Amino acid sequence: MQSAHSKTEKRRALQPLWNAFTQTVKPHENKGLLLAISGGPDSLALMEAFARWPGRAFAETMVVSLDHGVRPNAKEEAQRVVARASVLGFRALCDSRYPPLKGGNGEGQLRKWRYSRLWQLADQHDLGCLVLAQHQDDEAESHLMDLLGLGGGPEGASMGREAKHANGLVLRPFLGLRKDQLGLALSALGLSQYAVTDECDQKNQNWRAFLRNEVMPHLARANPKMTQRLAGKASRQKDVNDIVRVAARRSISHIAGEKIMIELHDLPSILLRFAVHEALRILSPQTDFRQSGTTIDKIIEAAESKPLKTSGFYHFSGVKAGLSEGQLILQRL
Repeated sequence: MQSAHSKTEKRRALQPLWNAFTQTVKPHENKGLLLAISGGPDSLALMEAFARWPGRAFAETMVVSLDHGVRPNAKEEAQRVVARASVLGFRALCDSRYPPLKGGNGEGQLRKWRYSRLWQLADQHDLGCLVLAQHQDDEAESHLMDLLGLGGGPEGASMGREAKHANGLVLRPFLGLRKDQLGLALSALGLSQYAVTDECDQKNQNWRAFLRNEVMPHLARANPKMTQRLAGKASRQKDVNDIVRVAARRSISHIAGEKIMIELHDLPSILLRFAVHEALRILSPQTDFRQSGTTIDKIIEAAESKPLKTSGFYHFSGVKAGLSEGQLILQRL
């Protein structure tokens, strides 16, 4: 695995990644780190750069590569990641599990399963942080997906470089870096040819891949800095969401463990939307409600009607909601 690049060229290519580690990972290094590495170019850049990071304190760190059987060569790819991680001096694990997928939105189910399994492994090995390789291009795509009603974060908000989870922290040090910066680092190390190519991505088999391959290049022609612009909007939206979420929580009161009540009196629609999201998260923390916008829109429309529309229930995955005079009551099923 030799590279024709000089030591100076390698250092220059790796420095932005090292700076990102210093900013995001260093403050939490002592909690223990699980690096989630798929073998794609982004996660491979994460592992290789982290192994060479001069600021690394050699705290408890583990590399995990998940094989969920979606691609024919997934197990072999995961095993190659583990072999390389071992050479770099990491404790490493290949985890082969095949999640049962039901109905549509296989991409969403896989994402949910991946996070759940990674946290299980982190808990088993007493590691408090997941370190992921998502970058600025991912942020831009997620923001666009939300605008088009295809997924993404709440109101198109950033994933956040640090995100709290019930089990610890999710760290995304590369959100301020472009995908091509990660590729440059991998190329400087002479390792680009070892990265796995996702056929599903190449064939546009999900909406994110379609936007990445077919839409974003056209937008970049109109504005070469479109990725940075969309990612910047996502970051600012997260700041707004954090402020609004605090205000929305004031309208929420717990009735019992299975029920939550939201006071509707003169509650602006934006606060009601966030209050519903918070209530759903509390009642069913493991469920992905990002596709529930249409149902929430119907609740807001009914809540703002004069007189109040109180007939019937609104159904989410594992939760039902009903309006009564001045209140919205959500109940776990």
